[in-house]
Amino acid sequence: MNSLVRNQFGIAHFLLPMVVVITAALGGVYFMVASHADSNDPFIDISSPQCNDLKQIPHQDRGVVGINGTELAFAKNPCLRRETRKFDSYSLYVGTNYPSAHCPSSMTPRQCGKKAGKYNVKLARSLSFGKWWIDVEKGDGITWSPNQQDNVEFLQGMIDAMDNSTHPVGFYTTPEHWRSIVGDAGFQREMWYATGQHSADAARRYCNKSIGHNHTFMVQYVISQYGLAELDKSVHC
Repeated sequence: MNSLVRNQFGIAHFLLPMVVVITAALGGVYFMVASHADSNDPFIDISSPQCNDLKQIPHQDRGVVGINGTELAFAKNPCLRRETRKFDSYSLYVGTNYPSAHCPSSMTPRQCGKKAGKYNVKLARSLSFGKWWIDVEKGDGITWSPNQQDNVEFLQGMIDAMDNSTHPVGFYTTPEHWRSIVGDAGFQREMWYATGQHSADAARRYCNKSIGHNHTFMVQYVISQYGLAELDKSVHC
């Protein structure tokens, strides 16, 4: 090989460009195959409930981190930075509720949503992440207006503040929670479907289901892993 490299006008003059082209082509094929494989690999999402269990969770290629923890809008996950360092790449999900004690009665629902969205943008200012996922669900301590249009306007305000080409906004929810909170509203956004299933194969059966006429982008299921009784995992559709 050394003699070929030294021979400026010999066979290496013709072989080296061919080697470069072939290597680049094979590299491209590998990248496409690896990217496709990665898109089918399950990944976890974590938030404040996992703050005390981070040592048990190994470093991951990708995942999703809750920016507000288990609290509602205008809160912060106390171990946000530590959790983001668990992933090579990650997206963020945010808590929501309306009405909010952080918004005066003089604010419209959309203005309140925009305020909540700006709060999240500020929290994430120094983080390198992909998408935003807005969590739309009911639960203990999570209140929503009985006026579904007000809830729609609140969420639209969040989109106004958070959505851009670098960090697009999608929604995390279930059909039941979505209908109860915003009715048949669509927003034309990607959906992260919380299936409640316990395997990737079972969760994938929900990929052809729609919530609010929105495209289901990924599906979530629950498993036991890393010594944790319950851990949320998801897979792309």
